[in-house]
Amino acid sequence: MKVSKYATIVERKNGDLLAYSGLSGVVLSVEKKKKPEFEQLLRASPDETGDRLLDFCNKRVLEAFREAKILVDDDVDEIGMLESRYRDLQFRNRGGISITITTTMKCNLTCPYCYNPIKDMVMSPELMRDVSLYVDSVLMPTLEGAEKKLLDITWIGGETLTDFNGLSRMAELLYKVAEKHNCELRSDLITNGTLLTQEILEKIVKPPFLVKAAKITLDGPKTMHDNIRRYHDGRPTFDLICEKIKLAQQYLYTFVRANVGPTFNMNSFRNLIDEMKARDISDGNLDFMFLRIHRSHNTSVEQVMPIKEFADFEFKCARYAKKLDFPMGISFPRRSDGLHCGTVQRNSVVIDAQGFISKCWCSMGNPKEAIGHVNQRMDTDGGEYRRWMDHNPFTDTDCANCVLLPGCGGGCPWLKRYFGIESCEGCIPARFNFKERLLFNYFGE
Repeated sequence: MKVSKYATIVERKNGDLLAYSGLSGVVLSVEKKKKPEFEQLLRASPDETGDRLLDFCNKRVLEAFREAKILVDDDVDEIGMLESRYRDLQFRNRGGISITITTTMKCNLTCPYCYNPIKDMVMSPELMRDVSLYVDSVLMPTLEGAEKKLLDITWIGGETLTDFNGLSRMAELLYKVAEKHNCELRSDLITNGTLLTQEILEKIVKPPFLVKAAKITLDGPKTMHDNIRRYHDGRPTFDLICEKIKLAQQYLYTFVRANVGPTFNMNSFRNLIDEMKARDISDGNLDFMFLRIHRSHNTSVEQVMPIKEFADFEFKCARYAKKLDFPMGISFPRRSDGLHCGTVQRNSVVIDAQGFISKCWCSMGNPKEAIGHVNQRMDTDGGEYRRWMDHNPFTDTDCANCVLLPGCGGGCPWLKRYFGIESCEGCIPARFNFKERLLFNYFGE
């Protein structure tokens, strides 16, 4: 028996130790008085581990550490095991299909970091039928044999609600496909919020939409937000979007998202929380989250906060939010199947308003990065599809030896591809202050 390479220890303020397993996501506590023996155990070579275990614990405790995968058998090849699981889960029939669809690339705002390269494309009714046929004849058959089937849809733009009639048409077609295959359907909506109305919300929570959650953006406090997310004629949007968030909360679980670049700082966050609380946007059906603006085809390095800086900033904000009892989520790798992103899963696709199929949101509207088209047979033996599916974080030494690998699956495949597999820009923020986040998540320390 040996200590897993994906196990680590963290010391609490009271002197107790936490033993964390990246393989299981389980945290076990070790009393302060057992600290010397436990540290010796972690430093022991595989040949010495058996003797050290007898010094450290009894059989009951030993079994707990084995179940938590803090200790593993001597002959376990952990990297090989993770890679095998990763490859299996990429293609296994797990009963789910994930589709991100944009029926329109049009938007009523002019955000400077927007990834959208095609501003006026709207999906035609004919193409919508082709999309539904593709889902019906190509994706749905992959779920044969599954006990429970799920079609999970994310509606995105442009601003999706600029063409609500088109969105309704596409939703109706996909709902019929799901019914035909006895498949559950659920969806979520990404919107800037400006066009939300009570009438629309009452419709989208019911068939054929069945929207469960919405993501709406506030890019900082009022002055900052209104300098970024404006109408084409320059009019501000902060006040209106705040009203729409409160409306959305009555019908949907609502994520308020702030896109973070170098100019977003602690004062920005404090002021935003103050303004949200003043408007009663902090309770009930709500979670606040950050999304780091990262490099893409349409963003420059000046718009990007480096990942290490973002990790520190996000954590400081989470501490501040907790003091105010403000509902802010913070990224931390929980127990995972090892697939962090849909780009590397067979049954996860992005379909843009031109009908091109991609694996990543960052590739929408860019035919050069498409893996196919809804009207054409997809080449799964080569090209873009194989580049995504062959993504392998286990060949990178830093990734392979990182305690978070079993949970994060190697981070963001698109950024790893953009910057190179060795770049930390594609890592999850928790990599850079993992131990602090561990204590914060479990004990609020």
